[in-house]
Amino acid sequence: MPETDEYDEIFAALKHPIRRQILLFLKARGEVSFTDIQNAVGIDDTGLMSYHLEELAPLVEQSARGKYCLSEVGQASVELFRKVERERQRSSVAVREEI
Repeated sequence: MPETDEYDEIFAALKHPIRRQILLFLKARGEVSFTDIQNAVGIDDTGLMSYHLEELAPLVEQSARGKYCLSEVGQASVELFRKVERERQRSSVAVREEI
């Protein structure tokens, strides 16, 4: 796969708030079941949950036991979007203080 396609997949996976929530849950809990993730993010529809996990394929791995965890790229991605969120909050506070 060309490098640009890989980046496109990663950034597309990070775009959706539910997928970011899934990644944060995996970061906090480590290896978990499909049902654990489903309950944590509040999605009742197993098809929709499967879709989100498929979209997270470059960032999430499934073990031989069928449990999910962050891949190495997934761990780096969580750190990236956490930094972006912190910077967004700092900028927001700075703007409010200026006003």
